[in-house]
Amino acid sequence: MANITSKISVTSEIEGLEDVKFVIYRMTEARRTELRRSLSEVNGEANTLTKELASLDMEKDAVRIGEITTRMDELFSEIIDPTWVAWGLDSIENLSVDGQPITKERVKHAPSTLYREILDRIRKEAGMTGDEVKNSPLPIISGEVATVTQ
Repeated sequence: MANITSKISVTSEIEGLEDVKFVIYRMTEARRTELRRSLSEVNGEANTLTKELASLDMEKDAVRIGEITTRMDELFSEIIDPTWVAWGLDSIENLSVDGQPITKERVKHAPSTLYREILDRIRKEAGMTGDEVKNSPLPIISGEVATVTQ
């Protein structure tokens, strides 16, 4: 009988944080569905913004392009990335900031490099590479880069 573990323990590769370990969940179909549901509203807004962005002229619509870019950055930093981390992170070990242990609930208080490492590793486990995440105009969770059709 095959025994599959639902979590992976990862040792940080960041200099000075090599003793820090974090545990992330493996991707399952049920977890993928849960993440999709969690991001469905923000995905709708991101899709709308991406479609609008594709229709704009770089020179004539520079102000609106800037507004859309700012809003997309906000969506990722305030909603999408934290949702991924909350969904995929189980625990953090061997890290405290100002004497306070960093837990899953306090992960935003971790150094930004560690937060990014955790997020990137969760996305990697979900099947997304850094380039797919960076180059994707939409928040995606299937491992396939989304495309916008008009």
